[in-house]
Amino acid sequence: VDKGQRGSVSGTAGTIAAVATLLIAVVYSVGWIPLTVPVVAGMVALGGACWLLAAFVFGLVREEPGATEGGINGLAAVIAQLGLLRSDAQLRRLIVTRTLLLSTALAPPFYIALSGDRSASGLGTLGAFMIASAAASLSSTYFWGRFSDRSSRLVLILAATIAVLTNGVASFLALVMPSVLDHAVLLPGLLFVLMIAHQGVRLGRSVHVVDMADRDNRATYTALSNSLVGVILLAGGVFGVIAQWLGIGAVLAIFTSMAALAIFAAAGLDDVQAA
Repeated sequence: VDKGQRGSVSGTAGTIAAVATLLIAVVYSVGWIPLTVPVVAGMVALGGACWLLAAFVFGLVREEPGATEGGINGLAAVIAQLGLLRSDAQLRRLIVTRTLLLSTALAPPFYIALSGDRSASGLGTLGAFMIASAAASLSSTYFWGRFSDRSSRLVLILAATIAVLTNGVASFLALVMPSVLDHAVLLPGLLFVLMIAHQGVRLGRSVHVVDMADRDNRATYTALSNSLVGVILLAGGVFGVIAQWLGIGAVLAIFTSMAALAIFAAAGLDDVQAA
């Protein structure tokens, strides 16, 4: 996909996927499918089957043959290219930005934990949260994709700003006014806004890393950044420990601070679409 169209293509694909997710969420919410643990477990299994089907479909994609001389396995390639973190300040800044914006991916389970709904084995509000998440994807992915084709840097800044405001409100309410969280639509509404920010992060960072690289180092940049952020994401479980120790409000306050720092980190990125 040519530069200037990558975000639009990704946004369109995300919108189509969001339609399917929204339909499932509505079915859950209206009670056509009982919201029980076995049913949810079955849907998780179905999701895994969809991943396998996607892998099969991708296996059918015809790729143009490329150079294979001197090829090494993926892990060895990542280790060999760690020196880029010293020599390429923009790549280093992008990885820092992505790491800080992991807060948008880690926060949603804590919103659900704050819901306080104990009916249906604790799954009573899951349908509302699913609708909020799917609606956020449906309403924002195409916009973020088109915007990323113009300036992925500004997309990351705007998405981080939205995350600061949303997590900040949720943290304040959890710490200072927890009774307000009993309103049925409040937390799903906040999750809706947060997931809009997350879609911006997802599309902005993927377009940025591809557009900042040239044909020769694009795969290396993508593999290195994804691998490092993935390793860091493994440490995300520490936030569950913090929630047990200091409470969910404290965790959301940390996520707010991370997103705020991401604004400044993203501001230092080059406007690669203008290059």
